[in-house]
Amino acid sequence: MRKIISLAALYLTVVCSISERAYSREIVFVHPDRQVFVSGETIRFSARLIDLNPKTDHRQSSVLYLQIAGPDGSELLTVRSDIEENGVSYGCIILPDTLTTGLYYLTAFTNCMRNYDPAWLWSSPLLLVDRQDGKIDSLAFLNAASLS
Repeated sequence: MRKIISLAALYLTVVCSISERAYSREIVFVHPDRQVFVSGETIRFSARLIDLNPKTDHRQSSVLYLQIAGPDGSELLTVRSDIEENGVSYGCIILPDTLTTGLYYLTAFTNCMRNYDPAWLWSSPLLLVDRQDGKIDSLAFLNAASLS
């Protein structure tokens, strides 16, 4: 028991004496133009990349990936967008017209962020409506709801 305690104390001493490493801690925020879309429409977005670690000595990521996943979590499409020097990205995602009505998820990440826990990634639900769905009475109502 004494040996375990001394090893734990040695480990804590070594860990505490090592200077803090400058690991990047990037986060991204995406602002889609709305939350409700009809299949075949285009999602317009702006995104902002921020590095939370001020000690990072390297340049932040230059590519942002936006992924749309289906209601079951399966990846439907991934779009790549370039990030400007100031950390801002703008772009469009053209939705396939074959998507069925349902709740989908838009997730954004950089290559560095692929190492993170998925709970740390920015994600937002999107309501997609199939243009051919006869159960939807008024697409104008859905678009009005997405603007409010």
